[in-house]
Amino acid sequence: MTVVYYAQDQTRDLKPPLQLTGHPGAALTLVPPIIEGHELVAVVGYLSTFPATNQTVICRYQPRVAAPVLVYHRDTHGRLLAPPALLVGKLHAHFTPAPLPALIEQLTATPALGQFTELSQRITFTYTVDPLTHGKPPTAAYIELLTTKAAFAQPNLTTPLTTALPAHTIWRVFDLARTPDGTVWLNIGGSQWLTAQDTRPQAHGPFQLPAAPLRLPAANIAYTMQATRYSATVAGGAAGVTQWQAPYEAPLDERLETGTQVFVTHTATTRTGSTWARLANGHYVLVQYLN
Repeated sequence: MTVVYYAQDQTRDLKPPLQLTGHPGAALTLVPPIIEGHELVAVVGYLSTFPATNQTVICRYQPRVAAPVLVYHRDTHGRLLAPPALLVGKLHAHFTPAPLPALIEQLTATPALGQFTELSQRITFTYTVDPLTHGKPPTAAYIELLTTKAAFAQPNLTTPLTTALPAHTIWRVFDLARTPDGTVWLNIGGSQWLTAQDTRPQAHGPFQLPAAPLRLPAANIAYTMQATRYSATVAGGAAGVTQWQAPYEAPLDERLETGTQVFVTHTATTRTGSTWARLANGHYVLVQYLN
C-alpha cells in the first residue's frame, strides 16, 4: 500500500511516498503527518484495513499562512521596556521567543517553545527592573545636546526609538530620574527619555519667542432698551434660569426657580439679535425662559 502527499493542485509531492505493508484485512492505522506551511484538507482512498491488492491513498494539503506572534517585554508594573517584536513563520513551525539580552538577569520567567498556528498569539516577557528615584526639575529647565543622542520610551531600556535627536538642539526637561547605578535620565516630553550624559543645562529656551500679550475682547455687549411692563412666569426646566447683571455679562449665582412670578420693566435687544427682559430687581434673563 502506498501513501502519497500532494499539494492541493497536485503539481508536486510535499513528501516522499510512504510504503506500508501488512496482511490483507489487518488493521491499518494511517496518521497523516503535519507539514510546515500546509494544512491537510482531504484524504482520498482512506482504508482502515490492508487491502488484498496494492492501493494508493492520497493525502492532499493546501498552503496556509500562519498567524503572527507578538512578543512583549514589560516590567512588573506592566510598562513596555522595548517595542513589541513580531514573529512570523510557516504554519506548524516551531519558534523560540528571545528575551532582551541586556535584561536576562532580571527575567522572572522564560516562555517555552511555541508553534505557529492559524490564530495570532501573544507572548510576554516580564522583568524585575531596578526602581527609579524621581527628582523634580526646575519650573522651566532646558538642555542642549552636545552630540547626537538616542531617545528611549522609558528609562533603562536597551532599544532606542527610531529617530535620534540632533546635536545642538534645545529641549525642555519635564521630569528626571536616577537609577541605582547613578545614571540620570531626563524626560523631554511624552515617552521620550535620554541620559544626561553629553548634555548642557540651559536656563531658558533660546529659540522660544516671547509670549505675545493677550488682548481680551470687550465684555460689554451693545443693546437697546425699550420700556415695557408685564408680569411673567419663569419656565426654565428643573435647573431654573440664570440671572445676569447685563446681557451676556456677569452671570449671578442666584437662579430663578421655574414657576417663579416676576415683573418685567424693560426689554433689551442686543446687536446679535437676542432679547432680554430686565426684571424689577434690576437683573436680566432671556425672554425665551419667560411665559
